[in-house]
Amino acid sequence: MPLLRQRILPAGLIMILYKSCSVMALHQSSEKLSITGRLLAGFADSDTAKRIPGSAPLPAHPRLRVLEKDVERIRNYIKTDNTAAGYYAIILKHGEGILRSPPAQRPPPGPSGILTTVRLVLERVYTTGLLYRLSQPNNQTWFKRGWEELEAAAVNFSEWNPDHFLDVAEMTHAIAIGYDWFYDELDESQRATLALSLEEKGFQPAIKAYNDKAFWSTYPDNWNNVCNGGLIVGYLAVADSPYCPSAPSVYENAIKDIPTAMASYSPKGAWPEGIGYWAYATRYTVYAVTSLMTALGSDQGLSETPGFNTTAQFVLHGTAPSLGFFNYDDSGRYTDRTGATDTPSLFYLATRFNIPAAAYVQRLKLAQTGAAETHDLIHYTPMGTADDVMDLPICAWFTHQNVAMARSSWLDPKASWLGIKAGTTHKGDPHGHLDVGSFVFETNGHRWAIDLGADSYALPEYFGKKRFTYYRLRNIGHNTLTFDDDNQSEEANANLAAAVNCPPPRSGSHSYMSIDSDLTSAYTPSKVSAVYRLFSLNYASRELKTFDRIGYGNSSAKTVTWAMHTFANITITDTTSSARLNYGSDAMQVGIVRRPDETDCPGTSVSFQSIDLQPPQESSKGVNKLMIQAPAKTCRKLTVSIKPAE
Repeated sequence: MPLLRQRILPAGLIMILYKSCSVMALHQSSEKLSITGRLLAGFADSDTAKRIPGSAPLPAHPRLRVLEKDVERIRNYIKTDNTAAGYYAIILKHGEGILRSPPAQRPPPGPSGILTTVRLVLERVYTTGLLYRLSQPNNQTWFKRGWEELEAAAVNFSEWNPDHFLDVAEMTHAIAIGYDWFYDELDESQRATLALSLEEKGFQPAIKAYNDKAFWSTYPDNWNNVCNGGLIVGYLAVADSPYCPSAPSVYENAIKDIPTAMASYSPKGAWPEGIGYWAYATRYTVYAVTSLMTALGSDQGLSETPGFNTTAQFVLHGTAPSLGFFNYDDSGRYTDRTGATDTPSLFYLATRFNIPAAAYVQRLKLAQTGAAETHDLIHYTPMGTADDVMDLPICAWFTHQNVAMARSSWLDPKASWLGIKAGTTHKGDPHGHLDVGSFVFETNGHRWAIDLGADSYALPEYFGKKRFTYYRLRNIGHNTLTFDDDNQSEEANANLAAAVNCPPPRSGSHSYMSIDSDLTSAYTPSKVSAVYRLFSLNYASRELKTFDRIGYGNSSAKTVTWAMHTFANITITDTTSSARLNYGSDAMQVGIVRRPDETDCPGTSVSFQSIDLQPPQESSKGVNKLMIQAPAKTCRKLTVSIKPAE
């Protein structure tokens, strides 16, 4: 995109005006413009500040994400669609709570910087801004409360914590949306206060970060989407303002670097950091592309990135019948029947790429939790029916990330569902766990095999040298094989073979699904020479089997452990072969399947333990670990069945 030619104020004058405007905004925001305000207004009215060379003038404000035609669309849905009306009622009630709350104050930085507070500001700006724009006539109450939040963030926050640049990017996004959506209500001093805060606390730190080659600028993970995406939104808000001389350079860098992150969706839409970070990264991808579209009429080709058009499938298949999700890596935690609702991007993807099932599933999630937010209403669409979901394949294998999911039904809340994790451990993924070969499993309305998910990022060296000393991140904390309690390799890259018997939807021919995996790279060669794990899910009987084949060579391994974590109560029914799991009256039987000669894995023992993690690790209350152990070297084939108890 061509950049805006701006009239640039000398740096010293910018700061004088910024301080002057900040004081005026604090004490005289409701009064007429001062001499300083009129001076600033004179620059803002400059013809050269309103055009991008070689293109049409920028649209008037508001021009980010929600245009006036979109406001009318949303209003119409609220009037005619009970689901949209319900979302609006939830947002309105939340907005009323904001009216009773004081503006956010800058806290001391924590393990995640000041991100929690910044997100609070962002959410309040969106909520008050949307309620203001939807009201007829525009309700000044929402504007005044929105301005209080913006003013506090722009003036009272001495800086936006550039040492943790997510904070800067998200605050830039917040101020930009407030500047754009409230533009017609803001006087010139208020506009200047916001624009100059973007320059000093957003764009100037960004320029320094780009010059210093900050890792996030070109790294292919969520930091790239968020930081570059937030800065793109910031630029588009003030592209025709003369008070942000650093903005064009910021945009040049951001629009150049964000495709590196977009490439992570390729080739089939799976996100390398799991579904939790998919939700975060894709939010900011959507913020950026929708802002580009409404401000410029083009998203600069970002939404055409291979894999982005199918990324909704990753989340749909990774969402279980309980509406919980496959939470591998640092993708949050799982408790029985808790859903991953933080996916309003599904509404956008449904509309953008004509995937009605995505909209239907998002509505199901929100119906369960009542957790609608502004972005659900902004992108709301009534498209999608149960038939659209039934037309989806019942299993999916995402080759690039080597994860797979399968289910017996899309609409039965008691259906069987399996998530399988191969792929990498830590190589190239800061949020990776030592979880190659792990799985999660639901049937009959319960998640019997769970992933404990992330631990606290405040743990010492959580992203450093102590990362794999913490239970949740080690393979002993996952549903996979362990040899002598040794960690898996941090350099592992395990492959899944193509799924067998994954027929087209509605074919009526599917009785089971199986998929094989080569886990060898995850283990130390001195312990094992080869490890393969095959999963087989029988849709009719709801039985899951794991088939492990192990080669030892000149191994020094002494013990092999098969493990599964669960919230179910465990009773050992045979200390050599089986156990019973209970959720109330619902029960599953877990047991070794032996061949007639019983030579595959002699000497097995079955036991369990309650996992009681101690501070500073976060609580694991209620988690039990079922273990099948055997002497290594002689245990070359181990088949375990998990099926409904008789």
